Amino acid sequence: MNNRYHYAAKLLRLIDADTYELDIDLGFHIHAQHRIRLAGVDCPERGTARGWQTTVKAAQWWSNHEGHAQIHVIAYDRYGRIVAEIHPPQQPGNEAPDLAAWLLGRGCKPYKGK
Repeated sequence: MNNRYHYAAKLLRLIDADTYELDIDLGFHIHAQHRIRLAGVDCPERGTARGWQTTVKAAQWWSNHEGHAQIHVIAYDRYGRIVAEIHPPQQPGNEAPDLAAWLLGRGCKPYKGK
């Protein structure tokens, strides 16, 4: 997928710190629910102590943005999930970091795999 698509999205379920179930606004009153893998970050699995702590941190980012974000679709991973960058909702003067940068600053590792 060479083109990057941009959509408004709302968090439905936080699976772990780098995987989310989102309601994606496709425009024209059309919505789709998809599991999204956050691009560029590898966080510990939720079933571990560090994974749980990181998941709580991700929940804080979403809470700071009232469960809304802009996603930039990049590709699909080997599990069929959409891989996307997740940014704060577009608002004038909003200089908040994207979710990947925010999690990298809190101990997650960069992820370059597919």
